[in-house]
Amino acid sequence: GGNSKLSVQGEIPKANGDSLTVTFNHWDLSNFDALTKNTGINFDGFINGIFEVSIFKDSPTIVSDLTIDKFGLNDVLLGKARLINTWNNIDNSVFVKVQIIRKGNAGTGKIFSLDGFYYPFKGDSSLRLTADFNRINIEFLNPFLSDLFHGIEGKGKGHLNISGTPAKPVIEGKAVLDRASLIVNYLN
Repeated sequence: GGNSKLSVQGEIPKANGDSLTVTFNHWDLSNFDALTKNTGINFDGFINGIFEVSIFKDSPTIVSDLTIDKFGLNDVLLGKARLINTWNNIDNSVFVKVQIIRKGNAGTGKIFSLDGFYYPFKGDSSLRLTADFNRINIEFLNPFLSDLFHGIEGKGKGHLNISGTPAKPVIEGKAVLDRASLIVNYLN
C-alpha cells in the first residue's frame, strides 16, 4: 500500500545532451512480473531511486542509484538491496556495485555483494566481477537450477570471480553450504 510512483522524463538519447531518467518512489517490483514471467524469475520489493541514460561528449552514460526495500527473489525474502552503477567513458565500462543487507534476530549484516565492471563492447570477456555472500538463503536458486535439482534449501557463503559474458558467464571460486539439502532430479 501507500503512494507508489514511477516517472519517466526525457527520451531515448541520440545526441549530446539527450537523456532519459526513470525515477522510482516506493514502486512495487511486482509491477514488472509480466516482463519476467517467461524467465521463471520473480522479483519482489519496493524500489526507490533513479536510473539515467544520457549522451555526453558523444558517448553514452549510464548512472543509477537504487534501493529496494524488502527485496525478494523467487519468493525468498533476502533483505534491503542497494544497486549503484556508473558509466566510464575512458574504458567504455559500467562500474557495478550491489549489496544486500539482511536484518534478522541476530543483528544486521551484509549477505551479498557484487562489485566490478561490465565491458559491453569487449566480446567474450565483458564481465570482471566479484561476488561475496554470507549466510544467504539459497532457496532462490531453485528456478535457476531446476533442470538439475529441486528442493534446494539452506544457507551459503563464499567468494566467486565472474568473467565471460552475461550469456555465458564463467564462475570460479569457493562456496560453502550450511544446513543445506537438495534433490537431484535424475536420482530423486
